[in-house]
Amino acid sequence: MKQRLEQRLVLPPRGDPAVQGTPERLIAAVERLLAERGDLDPPLRDITQAAGANVAAVNYHFGSKSALVTAVIERALTEQARELLKAVDAVSEAQPPAGVEEILWAWMHVAARIVPNTVVGRIAARIVAGQPAELTELVRRTIAEPRARLFTLLSERLPQLSAEELGFRLDMAFLAFLTFNRGDLRLSPTDDGRSGTSDDTCARQAVAFIVGGITAAPSQRP
Repeated sequence: MKQRLEQRLVLPPRGDPAVQGTPERLIAAVERLLAERGDLDPPLRDITQAAGANVAAVNYHFGSKSALVTAVIERALTEQARELLKAVDAVSEAQPPAGVEEILWAWMHVAARIVPNTVVGRIAARIVAGQPAELTELVRRTIAEPRARLFTLLSERLPQLSAEELGFRLDMAFLAFLTFNRGDLRLSPTDDGRSGTSDDTCARQAVAFIVGGITAAPSQRP
C-alpha cells in the first residue's frame, strides 16, 4: 500500500442492504474495488466514481480515503476473526475433549473458506507476499483474541513445547496454510483435467501436514 494504514475509524456492522446512503455506497465501492483488483490502495477517483459520489464526500463522512480503506479492511478482518472465535469456542467445549487435529481442523476449516476474490482473500495474498508490514500488524491485532484461545487449547495438549516454540509453530502454520489456500494452489487437477478436490479435502490435507509440524518433538538447542 502506498499510504500507511490509518486506524480507529470503526464501521458499523453490516445492516440492511437496501440502505444506500452515500456512506454505504462509498463503503460498498471500496469493498468491490479491493476484491476485484487486489489493490489495497484504490485511487480516490475510482472510489467516488464507483459510488456515484464526489471527492468531498469521502472526507466529510470518513475523514480521509486512507481511513475509509483501512476501516473496510478492518471490518472484513473482524468478521473473519468472529468466525474463528466461534469455531475455537465450539471445539473447546467438545466432549470428550478435542485433540490437536480436531482443534486445528476447526480453525483451518474457517480459513479454507477464504476465497481469492474477496477482501480477506486479497489480504491473505498480500500477507503471503510479505507486505506491507502495517497490514500484517493489523491482521495480528484483529485476530489476537481467537489466536490466544487457540494457543491456550494447544498448549494444554502440548506441554512439551515452550510458549515461544508453540507460538513460532503457529505462525509458520498460518503462513503455510495461507500459501496453500491461494486460488492457484488449492485445487489439484484430476486425471481427466477437472479440479476434483473439494475445499474440505484440501483443508484436511493441509491440516494433516500442519499437525505434523505442530506436534513434532521440541527443537534441540545447539
